[in-house]
Amino acid sequence: MSLNKNLPVEIINVDYLDKYEGTVKFMTESGKVYEAMFWGNTFKPGERREIRFNHSCLKFDWEATFNMNLSKEKKSEKLEKDLEYIGYGQIEQINPVIACFGDIWLDLGSWASDERVINEYIYWRIDRLEII
Repeated sequence: MSLNKNLPVEIINVDYLDKYEGTVKFMTESGKVYEAMFWGNTFKPGERREIRFNHSCLKFDWEATFNMNLSKEKKSEKLEKDLEYIGYGQIEQINPVIACFGDIWLDLGSWASDERVINEYIYWRIDRLEII
């Protein structure tokens, strides 16, 4: 079972790098604005559609993951660099690990197999948010 859910959004802006890829800025139903990379899709400002996410995480730190969200939040914060976010979320399943970060759900891979991590709150570095 996969909980990596589709998210209804409104497209705000699109910057094409070439015919097949670029970045898109969008707003969620809650009013939060994100920016993500895409490949092989087309987007138009003002368009409403449902999207799913992937991400790049260049470094995994077990201690940080389980010790830097003690306030048990579900949200994401934009960092200074394009497409980078810090996620504060909750694990909803394992194999693969799916976590909710407020507006977005991400498949975080298969780094945990112990069911005791389900419902744990985590901190997650998103080095590049991507639309799939």
